[in-house]
Amino acid sequence: MNNIQALKNVTLDKSGMAPDDIDWLRDPLPSFCHLDMLDTHLVKSLWHFIYSTDMSCNHYETIHKVNMAAYPDDEFLSFDQAKCTLKKLSGVVPIRSDCCISSCATFTGEYSDLDAYPYCNTPCYDNNGKPCQQFTMIPISPVLQALYMSHETAEDMHYLKKRLTKIVEHLRTHNGKMESYDDMACSQDLLQA
Repeated sequence: MNNIQALKNVTLDKSGMAPDDIDWLRDPLPSFCHLDMLDTHLVKSLWHFIYSTDMSCNHYETIHKVNMAAYPDDEFLSFDQAKCTLKKLSGVVPIRSDCCISSCATFTGEYSDLDAYPYCNTPCYDNNGKPCQQFTMIPISPVLQALYMSHETAEDMHYLKKRLTKIVEHLRTHNGKMESYDDMACSQDLLQA
């Protein structure tokens, strides 16, 4: 019951998000900016940043230094500049929560004041007071907002509904018989629901 009540009382203000990020989420940019509409130097920096996500910040900064040494007049965003720009363009901001090292639960809601998870007794913090592990969540709202800013992806988002409507109509007009089962929308569970 505590979790249900906690979910009912959730607010962005208690999410750990920065106030500017919350403002953006509540009032997103009016139009989506496609990469082909941006300056080529900015796009180059963003692609380097995106493809460096599995590498360290130092690796990206090394690429930045090499590029600037070879092409001093060429604009190339620093790691922090690229991260900030990408966040502004996408609106996607990760929220990090302390969690059990065994990934049993996050220390949020009714567990937010605990030092150890009650079921596995795993500590939340190490000897230096730092979280042993963190869980990163990306809120769905900015992702959906970004998808709906493009006509093409907004149309794609309604695929399942349109496909199910066609299948149900086909079943009505063909004595409940399917010609082929070629899509997850043909699933008996989905059709019954």
